[in-house]
This record gives sequence, C-alpha cells and structure tokens, in this order.
Amino acid sequence: MLCCLCIFITTPAAAHANLIDGNPSPNSTLSDAPETLTLNFTEPLEPAFVRLRLYDSTGASLALGAIQVSSQTPATATTAFPPDLPHGLYTVSFRVISAADGHATEGAYTFSIGVPLTSTTTVTPIAAVSPVAVGVRWVNLMSLAVLIGALGFSLWVSDCVPRRWFAVGWVAAGVGGVAILINQAATAADVSVLDVQVWAAIGRLLSGTAFAGAWLSRTVAWGVIGILLWRGTGRRSRVGAFVLCLVMVYAHTLTSHAAARLDHPEAVLLDSLHVLASSIWIGGLFAFGIALWNQRNTDTSTLEASVLTLRFSNLARWCVLVLALTGLYSAWLHVGSLAPLPLTSYGRALTVKSVLFAAMLGLAAINLFFTSPALKKGQHAWREILHGLIGMELLLAGGILIGSAWMTSDMPAGEAYRLQQAADIPVPVSTNFFEMREVDDRMLHLDIMPGTVGENTFSLSLYNADGSPLTDASRVSLRFTHLDNLVGESTLQVAPVGDGVYTAVGSNLSVPGQWRVRLSIRQPGQFDVVTDFEVSVP
Repeated sequence: MLCCLCIFITTPAAAHANLIDGNPSPNSTLSDAPETLTLNFTEPLEPAFVRLRLYDSTGASLALGAIQVSSQTPATATTAFPPDLPHGLYTVSFRVISAADGHATEGAYTFSIGVPLTSTTTVTPIAAVSPVAVGVRWVNLMSLAVLIGALGFSLWVSDCVPRRWFAVGWVAAGVGGVAILINQAATAADVSVLDVQVWAAIGRLLSGTAFAGAWLSRTVAWGVIGILLWRGTGRRSRVGAFVLCLVMVYAHTLTSHAAARLDHPEAVLLDSLHVLASSIWIGGLFAFGIALWNQRNTDTSTLEASVLTLRFSNLARWCVLVLALTGLYSAWLHVGSLAPLPLTSYGRALTVKSVLFAAMLGLAAINLFFTSPALKKGQHAWREILHGLIGMELLLAGGILIGSAWMTSDMPAGEAYRLQQAADIPVPVSTNFFEMREVDDRMLHLDIMPGTVGENTFSLSLYNADGSPLTDASRVSLRFTHLDNLVGESTLQVAPVGDGVYTAVGSNLSVPGQWRVRLSIRQPGQFDVVTDFEVSVP
C-alpha cells in the first residue's frame, strides 16, 4: 500500500475549515482603523460555533459585534470592529467548526494600524488531536464492527452466532453513538466532555447543524435495528438489520474527512465501503471466536472449525480487496505523496496502520493455507493454534482501529504538510532574551530581540557535541503557544544564515504573558530534536 503512494501526484486536501484569507489580511499594515473583520475559510462553517476574538498589544480583549455567517457565503465569517481603534498592533484569534466534517480549527494572526509591521509570519491553523476524541472514535468504530461483523458472519459464514451477541453489538453501537454526540458537542463548545456546558451544546448541535442530520439518521437506523433483532434473529430480520447498518455507516462517513471533499463526490461512498469492509472483517473475527468457543465440546468440532475457517477466509478475502482499493484511494486523496508520511502525525498513523494491516494479512494467510487444511485432516492441536491466531488478529485489529480513530481526529497529512512548508523568512541576527540548553549532545542557543509584544527577531545558534556548528538541519521551526490560551498557536520557520546560525523575524509574540516556544530541529538520518523554552513577554 505504501509503495503505491510513490506514483501519487500531490493534490491539495482541505478536510478542515482552514483560513484562506482575511480582511484585514494577515501581517497587513493599515493607515486607518477598519470597520469590519471578514475571514474566509476553505469549508462551510457551523454558525452557532464560530468564535472570533480581537486583542490589542497589551493582551486586552476587545469587544466585537455579532458574528454573521450567511447561507449565501457559508464559508465566510464577518463581524464589526470596535469603533475608532487606536494605532497599534492587534491579534485576531479564531476558532471554527466545519459544517462539512465537524472538525474544529483554530489559529491567530496579527495586523497593525498606523505602526510598521514589516515581517510576514505563517498563519497556521491548529487542529489539535485530543486523546479523548481518539478514544471516543475508537469506541465508535469498534462498536460498529461488533454489530456489523456479527450480522455479516451470520449471513455469509454461519448462523451459529448466539442471539445475545447481536444484543451486545446493538447496545455497543448505541453507546458509540451517544459517545460521538457528547464528544462532538464538547469539541464544538471547546469544553471537556465532563463539563456541564456540554448539555447546552448538545441542544445547539442538534438544532439544524449538518452533524445533526447525520447523527439523527444513524440513531433512527439503530433504533429500527433493535426492533428487528428484538422480534427475532431469523434470516429476514438479519438481512433487514444489515441493510440498516449500511445507513449507519453512511451517516458515520458524512462526518468524516471524505465528506469535506466536495470536489470528489465519490469520496463518501468509497469511505463508507472502507468502513463497512473493515467492520465485517474485524467484527467477524469476534463472531468467529464465539462460534469456535460454542463448538468446543462437540464431537465434530475440528471438522466444523475447518469449515468455519475456510468460509470466513473467503469472506475476509473480499473485505481485504475492498480495503486495499479504498485505502489507496483515501491515501491519494488525503496524503497525496510519500513526503507527508514521516512529517505529519496523520502520516505516521497511516504508516503504523499499514504495518498492522500487513501483519493481520499474514495471520489470515496462515489460517487459510495451514490452519484450515490441518483441521480438515483432524489435527486437533491446530484448533488451539487457531484460537491464538484469532486473538492475535483481534489485537492487531484493535491497533488498526486506533490508527483510524487518530486519522479521523487529525488534519489530513497532505494539508498539514502544505501548511508546514508555508514559511521561509531569513533575516539578520540580533540578541536580547538568551537561553542556552543541551539536548541530545547538541548545544542550542535561543536569542530573542527585543523580547516584547510585536515584531521580534529570533536567532538560533546550534552546535554539535564536538562544538562544531550544526549546518545540516533540513528544517528548523519554532511553535508559539500562549500558556494562558489567550490566542491560538502559530509556527515560524527559521532559515539558515551560515555557521550554524538560523534566524527569522515574526510577530508571533503578539500579547504579553508567559509563552512556550517549542524548538524542532530535523536532521537527515537522525531523530528530531524537540525542546521547549519558556519566554516571559512584558
């Protein structure tokens, strides 16, 4: 799968509502105070969850007018500035929820009125991956797999799945749906899932948002599935329940990265096939293990295990084919080339997921070519081996779903990589704030001048363990985070000027207070060096 990525042509992928431009524009210098703030994004926004803020150079928050997102321009947010803004440096901070896929994006940029602002800095939208969100998405994917896998196994492999297992899958899918709703409400309101504000956010979320339509469709389908399975688990009920599971999968995909690719309408259908195939395969493994357990004491258990193994392997082959084809398409759409794989968290998750997928394929091949024939010959020892192989496959499947949950919570690799490469601004060296640190046998010096709100010169002097200048860094960057969360994060790439010195100018220290400045150094053939400096800005 990864090798096939070599042939890809990089295509821009916008699966978060990223900032395109603004008025005032980032890093602009105005002669007169503007009347309105207008921000244009790559995707339609959820109007109820758009947050815009304005800060002056002292860090004080200034009152803005009501935020407007019209149906004619759903990707544009507009608000009124306070009247008669005085000359000075200002920071615009934004946080929005995409109406296409429900993901949150935040960021910040600076502009000035009547004072010089000569630098240009990268406006990097931040879409942080929350471990809670990853856990919720993992639970949701696993619950869908348990329900769909049980139904698929009973329809195409064997109807020996006990009725209570369908009930387990149905309850799990319900829990997953509730967890997704609570997590999305917390994401939209920018609060913890345990915050009492979540309940108010749920009401706003279910009042006309794009997410509401998808989630309610899924919930209705889930309820009808419960009625069908409660009335009986005959073949007609199972077929009806499986068809309704397709509705649940499609609704799930309507809140994924695929739904944000309006330029590729086929993306939602193919992503739905990907989720369906993985659910049948992974959930079918659970049903397979339960079927083997129920047959453990029968006289023909070895022969029956051979038949089940062969039938399930045949079903899994079709699932693997669909997963490979749709997975390659998804990688082309959201990654585009090999370059983003090691440089983005989405790409690294995809790499790990691909390795686990290959390992799972290897275990499936053992069952097909060795386990099933041995069981058919009556070699009872292979039955215990089969139990162990299924357990190993389920562990690998759990890891694959964690990778999928991370990827659906993260910004697609192609877009993240494009944003990473956006900044490249060399400038002269100065000194003021100074801190020296030794990390992984490298000596790192950070100078910031003048170290106050507004434009600063950032200078890095980097040395190897033997004292020689570090000159082979392929990328040196600084990420700025205000520790009181007054503004969104921003990133500045630092360019080499020779002899291990790397410099840049930026207005990233846009408000006073405590800042964390994270230095990242990438060198060919070595692990990245990452360390944090704490800077106090008066």
